[in-house]
Amino acid sequence: MDDEIENLLRQTKALVEENNKILKGIRRSNRVGSFFRFIYWIVIIALTIGAYAYVQPYLNSMMKLYNQLETTNNNITTTQNSLGDGIKSFFLGNSTTTK
Repeated sequence: MDDEIENLLRQTKALVEENNKILKGIRRSNRVGSFFRFIYWIVIIALTIGAYAYVQPYLNSMMKLYNQLETTNNNITTTQNSLGDGIKSFFLGNSTTTK
């Protein structure tokens, strides 16, 4: 019986050592995976910030152009309205000059 228990202990020890190696490998794999996941997100964030910094001057110039076009459109609308009022008063005879 003593030999049988000793044999079982040796088998158990071998299994424990094998499990320990497997668990250490899994733990190492998780650490490496976490590190690369962290690097992945740092690269994604850095590329996003870099792309924004690269595109920002173009966006600013487009916004400036849009604002100029909006101002021009407002000026044209104002001029059109005043011309329309002038033409209406000319043809309808609502002139403010005395006869």
